[in-house]
Amino acid sequence: MSVAAPLQSTQDPKLQAAYVKGRRAHPRLDLDPEDYLTEAVAERPPRSEADYYLARACNAGVPGSWERLQMQFRRRLRGFLRKRGASASDADQLLDEAWGALAEAPPRGGARTRIGTYDGRGSLHAWLATILWRRLTDLWRKRPAATAESAEEQPAPQQRDPAVSVSHDETSRLLADALEEAWSTLTPRELQAVVLKYCHKLPQTEIARIMNVGAPRVTRMLQSATSRLRSAIASRFDRHTDWDVGGSGWAALAEAVERMLSRSAAQIGADVDAPEEPRRTADG
Repeated sequence: MSVAAPLQSTQDPKLQAAYVKGRRAHPRLDLDPEDYLTEAVAERPPRSEADYYLARACNAGVPGSWERLQMQFRRRLRGFLRKRGASASDADQLLDEAWGALAEAPPRGGARTRIGTYDGRGSLHAWLATILWRRLTDLWRKRPAATAESAEEQPAPQQRDPAVSVSHDETSRLLADALEEAWSTLTPRELQAVVLKYCHKLPQTEIARIMNVGAPRVTRMLQSATSRLRSAIASRFDRHTDWDVGGSGWAALAEAVERMLSRSAAQIGADVDAPEEPRRTADG
């Protein structure tokens, strides 16, 4: 099937490109372009092309689409619920109920199903997780607090809005992913310099001695490495302009840096010798 007339008639190359990217991400899901278009997307192409294509395939009832949705998201969403205090049975129940609700017709709008209301502006995981988080808090509110211990497990009334909570969690994950992806682009020498500088906390003169290069060369390697990492994360922000990083996002980024520094130090086996003791002369 070609990227057919309905998409070409929009005269929007970004929308056409989004459709093609979604189709490539899910080649087994044969979604007709007529079922891809909505008024909202015609005005603003989706940022999460693959997620939007999958949601539209589910909305259109494309064979295999709901199975694909389950395979791609259920495990992560179950982990999300468990981290927020849901029991294993509650997590499974909420997921089963949510999956059924997603296939129902929405109370308003032109979508055939509730998942058809997803517009692709954020990630599908964050959209689904927000729904599940609200269902979990509703479940807890309906249950009487039998003991003080069970009451402690329930969300506090002043807890932040679930959409904000999920957004921060998703941002934290994406920030860490962006850093790890950028980390893999460093050359072995850059990686060694970064580990010696930021893991072993050595001065650049000592790094130069260990690496058998001049101090200016160490400076250039560190500048190149940090610039590459910074650019990679900045480019990811440019593709997700709706991100709200928040304190949790920067904490996740710091943890990712520490984790990769430790891992890299173990991998390259950086030989960090202690500075030599000054030689003693006969005069003492």
